[in-house]
Amino acid sequence: MRGYDAQCDVWSMGVIVYILLCGFPPFYADNDAQLFEKIKRGQYEFLKPYWDPISDDAKAFVKRMLVVDPKRRATMAELLEDKWLSGPRSESKDAMHTTKELPAANEKLKKLKGTFLAAWAIQHAGDMSISE
Repeated sequence: MRGYDAQCDVWSMGVIVYILLCGFPPFYADNDAQLFEKIKRGQYEFLKPYWDPISDDAKAFVKRMLVVDPKRRATMAELLEDKWLSGPRSESKDAMHTTKELPAANEKLKKLKGTFLAAWAIQHAGDMSISE
């Protein structure tokens, strides 16, 4: 059994971002045994109509985090470079939100990116040493 590492945080953030975007968790079942199986298999979906207004870039971002194999899961550093967080806001109706349509959404996206930056900084804090 492996210990807890930063890739566990990426998975957790994937669950949180999923919930923030649609309002409910990615994994659900009738009982705990079924729920745990779905989580272990990474079995989730982007249900209609809740995910219809969410951009493909946002969905791809979530998918990169909810990969069962931690070795294949995106790292925090990779996610910080993801085009959904760092790319220009699209004016197409496929985009999650545009600056014109919802300025508050842009602010939330900035806060989300700040959260990823903070998590990345915490991960790397142990790598820094203070020299006298």
